[in-house]
Amino acid sequence: MAIALVATVAASAAIAGLINRPLRQMGVALQHVMEGRWNHRLPEDSATREIRDLNQGFNQMVHRLQQADEERTLMLAGISHDLRTPLSRLRLEVELSVADPEVRRHMAQDIEQAQNTLGQFMAYARPQAPQSVELKPLPFEAWLQEVLEPYRCRPDMTVTCCVPADVQVYAEPVGLERSLVNVLENAIRYGKTPQTDISEISIQGWSEEEWFECVIRDQGPGVPEEALGRLTQPFYRVNTSRTDAHGAGLGLAIVERTIAHMGGQLSVANPPQGGLSVHLRLRRVR
Repeated sequence: MAIALVATVAASAAIAGLINRPLRQMGVALQHVMEGRWNHRLPEDSATREIRDLNQGFNQMVHRLQQADEERTLMLAGISHDLRTPLSRLRLEVELSVADPEVRRHMAQDIEQAQNTLGQFMAYARPQAPQSVELKPLPFEAWLQEVLEPYRCRPDMTVTCCVPADVQVYAEPVGLERSLVNVLENAIRYGKTPQTDISEISIQGWSEEEWFECVIRDQGPGVPEEALGRLTQPFYRVNTSRTDAHGAGLGLAIVERTIAHMGGQLSVANPPQGGLSVHLRLRRVR
């Protein structure tokens, strides 16, 4: 009986290992796919037919997903390339041929909207795995002042900052600058203070253990509470006065993806004082 018990336990352990090992491999492969890495493949030479068929099906699925992603990126790149040249020619023809200044201004705005929409499509479709983002310590306050310099003389906005001078964050400077500019442009377009028709933007920052929190807030009309959770979804636009402007609905989706690639988080809220606030959480250098 003792020998039979030992043999049963050993056989159970072997069977459990035979089952758990492919499950662990599947879990790792799924994590790679969720992170946008398509080069991970499962072994197709398993001794168990069911595991072998499962791994082959998974590898074929990943291959097709990779092909679809590459075709989508290539298609958007081709559309962007083919449309930018005629849009530029249209812009030049409008400036030279349209006599009415008001009509010329509106036509130029429409062309600029089309160009910005193409840029957003390309930015969102551009593949970028988290491992390809090179993070480095960034003095946040000094970097922020440099990014805000072009905005300080704009007549349609005011910006105030209250950020600690000694904080450094782990970030990719170009991606973080694009994210901040995207949030600022949204606040300028959709967050104008009703009494002044000027976008009054405040930027505040503070440290919380290993995180640094940066909040960009405007004084505009805000958005309905039920829409807050969907603002970062691609192509979603709220049917309120905040969206009485042009856009593809990709701005915050791009920002969320960029911040996530840096190991950070993005959230949106309606503060009690009014307006809309965008919260960026970045890892702090300690």
